[in-house]
Order: sequence, then structure tokens, then C-alpha cells
Amino acid sequence: MNKLMASLFLMAIALSASLLTAGYIYWDSLENLEKSESKHKQLLLEFAALSSQYSSLQTLYDALTSDYDGLNRTFLALNSTYFELSASFTTLNLQHFSLEESYSKLSENFTELETRSAELETQSVSLNQSFNELVDNYDVLNQSYSTLQIQYNQLNTLYSELQANYATLNTTYNTLYEEHQSLEKLLNEPLDDVVIPAWDEVKEWLASDKTDEIPYDSEKFLCGDFSVMLMQHAKAMNWRMLFTIIEFDYYSENPLGIESHHGNHGHAFVSVFTTEGIVYIEPQSDYTWYVYHEGNPYTHVEFDDWVFIDFEDDWFGHIFVQYYNRMGTYIHPEGVATQELRVSSNS
Repeated sequence: MNKLMASLFLMAIALSASLLTAGYIYWDSLENLEKSESKHKQLLLEFAALSSQYSSLQTLYDALTSDYDGLNRTFLALNSTYFELSASFTTLNLQHFSLEESYSKLSENFTELETRSAELETQSVSLNQSFNELVDNYDVLNQSYSTLQIQYNQLNTLYSELQANYATLNTTYNTLYEEHQSLEKLLNEPLDDVVIPAWDEVKEWLASDKTDEIPYDSEKFLCGDFSVMLMQHAKAMNWRMLFTIIEFDYYSENPLGIESHHGNHGHAFVSVFTTEGIVYIEPQSDYTWYVYHEGNPYTHVEFDDWVFIDFEDDWFGHIFVQYYNRMGTYIHPEGVATQELRVSSNS
């Protein structure tokens, strides 16, 4: 582009010089107009042609100058880009060398990996065989596991049931152990503190006691057994019940109270001292009563020997007591009873 501009500039200078020369010649021709009129006309034509060429060249020059300015700006921009690209090229070149080194190392590693891959391929075949064997073993073990899981679930269910049963039995054992300790104390130790209950309290307690629900068995469980059991149960209430026996005849058998060997019939029951006085209890039926002397119905008295007692429709009816004992002391009075005792059941 610089050469083109220089050429145009030289052409302009040459054109200017030509015009000056032409002018000089023109003026010289005027002086010699007489000598060369034809020459003058020729020069005029050449001058016109040169003027036309000058105008054309001037227009071309202006266009070229404008193009030059645009191209120069483009050149400067391209030159700046060139320097930037040159710097980038230098950086990329350095990166290229670094990448080449990395590539060489990776190539070496790749070769090693190929070798290792071949080894791993061999191992893979062996491992695949081992895996297949393990799969077969797993199937066998899985079947065994499923069977064992079923057995485990069954055993776990059984264990839970046994655990629940154990808890129940343990609670029952503890309860029974406590009851055993209490019963052992009741059976083997005297009462520490005797409590005297009210008669109604005794009746309420008898309603919940189960002694009367035991069936009578003439060979295994007699009146004395009922009495001893109820006495032991009463100890749990800190009540002191006493073993009581009578030997008697029915009135029809001995209307005059004639002495026999302690009567033809015998019976065991219990007695307890209440806040109202002594009360007698039939353990087989929970029937309770007290006896009193004629004319004094509110004073509880004990049975006596050689007396008639009328229970009316309760218990044994009308009987003659020949022998009575609640303390283990036997006293046999002389003579025949002359006064009957009365009975009240407080029902």
C-alpha cells in the first residue's frame, strides 16, 4: 500500500512538472505564434488531455488516499491483533511443549496400563471363574439362609411367647414367693400384733374367703381340716381364731342329759373374739353365731358342758352338749344341765 501511494505521489509530481513545462511552452509558443500556430494548437490539445488526466488522477488520488487511511487503520488494528496473537502463540507454544511432555508421560503410562490390562484380563478370567463358583455357593447358602430364616422366625416367635410366659411365670413366682413367705410366717410364727375385728367385718371377710368352697371328704378333708385352714387364713388378717370342738347328742337321743362317753357325735369349728364378744364360725358354710343366757341376749357367752342348745333350723338343730373345749382344758361338771343356752346368728 505504501508503494502504491508513493507511485501515485510521483505521478502527481511528474504531472505537475509536465503542466509547468507545458505552460512554459505555451507562453513560448505565444511569442512564436507566428512561427508555429499548428504547434500551438497541438500543445493546447495536449494540455487539455493532460488536464483531463490530471483531474482523473486527482480523483483517483483522493480515492486512494481515503483507501489508504482505511487500510492504515485496518493495518494498525491487525498489527495489534498480530502482537496479541504472537503472545498467545508463544503461550500456546509453551503449552504445546508441556502437553508434549505430558503426552509422552501418558503414552508411557498407557503402555504400562496396556501391560497391566493384559495382566488384569488374565486375572479377570480367573476371578470370573471364582465369581461363578461363589454365585453357585451363594445360591446354596441363600437357600440355607432362607430355611434358617424361617426357623429363626419360628424360634423368635417361640422365644417371644416363652419370654411372655416367663414374664408371667416370673410375676406369678414373685407373687407366690411373697405369699409363701407370708404363709411360712403364718405357719411357723405367732402373731406379732393381734387385731380384734368387728363381727360384720368377719362376715364380710368370710364372703371372700374360699375355704367353704372346698368339698367335704370323709377320708381326706374333714371338719378339723376346714377349721385349721380357716384359722391359718385368719392369721393373715392378724386375727386370732381358736380351734373349737364339741361332743354332743341330739336331744332325741339324750333328752335327760345322761352321761355318755363325751356324746355320740363330735364336731370341730372355730371361734374368734370380736368387738361384740366371742363369735363361733362354721368353716364349711361360713355360718356364724353366738350364744347367750336366757334373759341376757346381748352378752356373748361360750358354750358350756352339759347344756341343751337349740339352733332351731340352723346348724345341728336341738342338741345336748356333753363336752366343749376351745382352750384344750377339759372340765367335767357334775350333775345334769338345768338351763338351756340360746343362739343368735346375727343374720
